Amino acid sequence: MSKRILFNFGYYRKGWIAPIESLGPGTEVIYVFYTSPDQEGDKFTTHRVIYWDDFTSAQHLLDEIVPDRIVFMSVDSLYSITLNFVARKRGIETFILQHGVYSTYKEYRQRDKRTKKIEEKKQPAPVVKTNALGFFKASVKLTDVFSFIKFPFYLLAKRSEGVFYANYWFTFSAKKPSYYISYTPHTARYFEETEHPRKEQLLFIGNPDMDPFFASVPPNPFTDKYYLLIDQAMADNRYGQVIYSTQQAIDFYLKLNAFCLSKGARMKVKLHPESYNSNWLPRHENIDWIKDGDLPALIHHAEGCFGYFSSLIVPALYFNRCVLFKVVNHDLVTDAQVWGLAQLLDYTTFSIDEIDFSVVSRNGMDSFVQRYLYFKDGTSSERLRSILMR
Repeated sequence: MSKRILFNFGYYRKGWIAPIESLGPGTEVIYVFYTSPDQEGDKFTTHRVIYWDDFTSAQHLLDEIVPDRIVFMSVDSLYSITLNFVARKRGIETFILQHGVYSTYKEYRQRDKRTKKIEEKKQPAPVVKTNALGFFKASVKLTDVFSFIKFPFYLLAKRSEGVFYANYWFTFSAKKPSYYISYTPHTARYFEETEHPRKEQLLFIGNPDMDPFFASVPPNPFTDKYYLLIDQAMADNRYGQVIYSTQQAIDFYLKLNAFCLSKGARMKVKLHPESYNSNWLPRHENIDWIKDGDLPALIHHAEGCFGYFSSLIVPALYFNRCVLFKVVNHDLVTDAQVWGLAQLLDYTTFSIDEIDFSVVSRNGMDSFVQRYLYFKDGTSSERLRSILMR
C-alpha cells in the first residue's frame, strides 16, 4: 500500500535528503520547510513542496495534505512543535530522522556558546515575518495547556542560550515525536540526553551516507595521483558558526597543497555546500575545488584523505587512510585517532613534515563499525523505507 509521507527537511542540501529521495515507488513524498517561496534557495527535489504560511493551522495542513507519516529533521521551531503535537493527537506517527553524524549535548553546547559570541559581534539579522504564532494559536486549544507548561521557558532559553541548551533543559511532551530514527545507538546519545525516549522508540537503520560506498568500487576517473580534502565551512557559513578567519583557512589550504606538491600529487577539495559560493578560496594550478561528483570514486582512489568532523569523513575512515585536523571537540575525530584509523593534527600549527599516513593501523575498525556504521550491507536507506512503510 502506498504511503504519503510529509518531510520537514531542508531540501536545499542534497546530502540531507538523499535517503528520502531514494525511498522509491510506493511512497509519495511531500516537503515542508520554508514559510514561503521567496525564502527558497537551492532545491534538490522534484517532489511536491508546500509552505507553512499556506496554512492557517496544523489542522488545516493535515486536512489538506492527509499524511500517513510525518518525518522531521528536528522538532524545535514553533511550526514543527505545533504540527508534531496536533499530528500525534490525531494518531499520526511522527519521527525525527538523524542527518549527519550526531554529537553529544556537551559538544553541541560548545557550538551554541561559540555561535552566540559570533552573533553578538555581527549586525542583527533581518527579521523574517512569518505566521508561526498565528499558526500555533489556531492549532492549540485551551485544554492542551498542560502539554505546553514548559513552552514559554523553552522559547526564552532558545532565544537567549541556543537551541541545544533549550532542548536539554526544557524539553516537554508536545515536542517529542513517536519515534527517533538514528544511525547507531552511539549516535542516538543526543536524543537520550535531551528527550529521554523509551528504548522501543529508538530505531536504528545504519548510516545511509555509506550505502553508495558499499556498491562495486567505481573506476578511477582521474589520471593524476591526488590527495582528497573533505572540507568543512571553517571560515564562513550561513549559520555564523565561524571557527577560523579566512586568512587562517587560506594558510591551511596552501600548507596542505605544499604537502601534495611534495608528493607529486594534486590536491582535490570536496567543498562543503556552505562554501560553494565563497569568493576567497585560494586559486592555485594544483588545487581542484569540487562541488559535486562521484564521491565513492573520489574517496576510494585518493592516495589518502584529509578531513575534520563530518558525515563524509565516515566512509573515508572506513575505505582509506586519513589524516584529521582537530578544530572543535568531536568524539568521531577522537575515536578515529584512538582506534588507529587516522593521524590527528592541529589545524593551525601542524607542519607538512608531521603528516604521516603510515601511522594509520586500522586496528580499531570493529569498534568504529559498531559506533558509526552498525550495518555494512549498504541497505540503510531500505531499512528507513521499511520503517516508514510498515
